[in-house]
Amino acid sequence: MKRILFTLAVIGFSMAIYAQSKNDYSSIDEIMLRIPKSSTVSTTDIADYINHNFKSQTDKSRAIYIWLTTNIRYDIKQKNAVYSEV
Repeated sequence: MKRILFTLAVIGFSMAIYAQSKNDYSSIDEIMLRIPKSSTVSTTDIADYINHNFKSQTDKSRAIYIWLTTNIRYDIKQKNAVYSEV
């Protein structure tokens, strides 16, 4: 009985490890990390660059994610600043 439970546990564990497929986004990431400055002047320019280089919605979503995470940052120094109209 213990042997059967052990076998089932090993099979279940193996299935859990290999059940999720891993996507390789390295080529998309590389293209987005090399986006020319001239293509980042406006959001329209960024969208045109992405639409020109990627076809699937998944690839475009990844491209947007990479651009955002490498270019948008919080302004920590100003996070508690209070602005008042005088």
